[in-house]
Amino acid sequence: MMRAPNVKDYTCGYRCYTYDAVDKAIGIYGYDFIKENSFACMIEVLYKLHKTGARFDEAPFELRYDQKLGESKMRVFKTMRNSVFTTIKLRFTK
Repeated sequence: MMRAPNVKDYTCGYRCYTYDAVDKAIGIYGYDFIKENSFACMIEVLYKLHKTGARFDEAPFELRYDQKLGESKMRVFKTMRNSVFTTIKLRFTK
């Protein structure tokens, strides 16, 4: 599907981007370069930044869901479906 060097988690929302990488993406895709409004937007951002030549690296961290209060509101099937469709859509469009 999609391979961005040094990326293991494509849906993680904990990311940092350099100003230059985002500025270059905006120059190519416009100010609304993020079209998705679900968790799949993380895949879209990675894909588009990768296409602009951005480099990636990950810093490991531990996210403790057992210490989180309340139930998750994320709908797992819908999130998986959106992620797959977004990946396919990005792959076959400009």
